[in-house]
Amino acid sequence: MNDPEKGSVGNLKGLGEVDIGHLRNHLGVVQQAFELKMRMIAYWKIVLMRLVDSMALHIMFSIQNMINKDMEQEIVQEMMAPQGGGIERYLMNRRSLQRNAVG
Repeated sequence: MNDPEKGSVGNLKGLGEVDIGHLRNHLGVVQQAFELKMRMIAYWKIVLMRLVDSMALHIMFSIQNMINKDMEQEIVQEMMAPQGGGIERYLMNRRSLQRNAVG
């Protein structure tokens, strides 16, 4: 860092080549800058994981809402259809369930 002849690019494991030439004028804060960069890298991985989790939950919620709305409409149409006898079938199923539960 103190030798200007070494160049302004350093190679850090995990980061690759990093420009460090501008840090020669600020030797007192180089260690702080490095620690801050390492913390940001570690925190960024957590942020990315949270973003992915959030997007997955949002997609699941959207799909569930879409299915519930579509299914509700189809069930209502089936139950109220004049030729389908949906309400009668529903009531008959309820009676048979009650008989099985009692008996």
